[in-house]
Amino acid sequence: EGNQLTRSDLAKYRAGAKESSRLILKNLERAGQLERSFKQVAVDQSSEERRTIHLGEYLNEIAFAMQPVLKRTVHDLRIICPNDILIDTYPGAIYQVVVNLISNALAHAFPGDKHGLIELHAYTRGNTEVVMEYQDNGVGVEPSMLKRIFDPFFTTSRGKGGSGLGLHIVYNRVTQLLGGSIIAENRNGLHFVIRWPIKHA
Repeated sequence: EGNQLTRSDLAKYRAGAKESSRLILKNLERAGQLERSFKQVAVDQSSEERRTIHLGEYLNEIAFAMQPVLKRTVHDLRIICPNDILIDTYPGAIYQVVVNLISNALAHAFPGDKHGLIELHAYTRGNTEVVMEYQDNGVGVEPSMLKRIFDPFFTTSRGKGGSGLGLHIVYNRVTQLLGGSIIAENRNGLHFVIRWPIKHA
């Protein structure tokens, strides 16, 4: 209105508006992706429906959906899985396994202000088996307790709200619905090896 707008001011405004628009678009796209992930995993967590999934993509969707929880901590989650693993399976079981393993680590593995790292490494062995290895760099479990880790209501945090059902659910989902096996060991933290057949009967 005052006829005092300079060319440099206009260029600066245009650059700022362009960057703001880019950030808005990026966040809208991220919100859309988050909503899609939430919708899918919300269905899967209470479903025993069988369908075909790309395992790596699905694990990343679960990790993405858990970001609000992880952001409240100082811990990191890393997913390692080839992009070409296509399996006919029960995604709801995989969802419950992954979420309970991560939740168990956040509750028990990293005391104090220790910075935690959780890794999920999935791959296939031959044409018959899927293997998913879980590893954290936490405190592990006392050897005397390790053999009871999948028992119902077994917890090392009874007075801190632990129900002792998380790993029992993991064991049941793996052995019953997925038709596989799971073992636990201490290896610079807690280490799980989960195996299940690529093709279900």
